[in-house]
This record gives sequence, structure tokens and C-alpha cells, in this order.
Amino acid sequence: REVERKLVDAVKEGRSYGGVAEIVVLGLPKALGQPVFHKLKADLAAAYMGVGAAIGVEIGSGFSAAGSEGTEFHRGDVGDYGGIRGGLSTGEPLTARIVFKPTSTVMDLAKRGRHDPCIVPRALPVLEAMTWLVLCDHLLWRRLDR
Repeated sequence: REVERKLVDAVKEGRSYGGVAEIVVLGLPKALGQPVFHKLKADLAAAYMGVGAAIGVEIGSGFSAAGSEGTEFHRGDVGDYGGIRGGLSTGEPLTARIVFKPTSTVMDLAKRGRHDPCIVPRALPVLEAMTWLVLCDHLLWRRLDR
């Protein structure tokens, strides 16, 4: 409710906010993707970055992995691959977070016309669809690999 109130107020005042959307896929089969030309994480990141206002993609531990020590990360103490390792799905839950910038229509211009105070609510179904399209592509490619 607090977020809803904040966004309703933002529309009235002509302000906008960025946000983070999270995608989680359960029950993903192992070994979707290819280790070089069609890495699953690369194809997902490309699909997500194609969504308007997206400015970053994090899979698993993502950006926090940069501050980790290698042994701790890879031993599993702090590392989370987000269900993808070496470009292939692991069978674990796939987790991705997509960062969105605030919409550019603000102040008086936003008050006069169409204005989304935050793109994340509209982006969620698009992100879900993009995820399924990429996974379907990888399932079809997997059939060719056999």
C-alpha cells in the first residue's frame, strides 16, 4: 500500500521512480543453453535489456559477487549462480533481477499527458514473456543437439 500511495502521489506531482523487477523460474531442466554461442544468461540478459527503460540485469548473486573472495563464492558460502553456470541451466531456480531507470516524462509534461510514475508494473508481464521466449528457444535448440 505504501508503494501504491507513493506512485499515485508521483502521478499528481509529475515525478517518477526507477525500480527493480525480479524473475524466478522453478523447475527448469538442467543443461539448457550452450557454453559458447548461446549462453542462457547472455540470451536472457539481451532479452531483458531490450525492454524499455531497463538499465541493468543481475543473475543470482550478480553485482555482490564482485566483492566476494573466490573460494568463498565458488564453495557456495556466499555464491549464488542464479540457476545458470557456465552458460547452462543447473536445474536450480533461475533468479534474475532487472533494474529500471525512472521514466523520463516528469513535471508539467507528465501532468498533461500519459505518465507512468514507475515502469516496473508494466514491465513485469513483458519480462515474463521474454523469459518464456528465451527458454522456448533453448528447449528447441536442445532438440537439435541430440
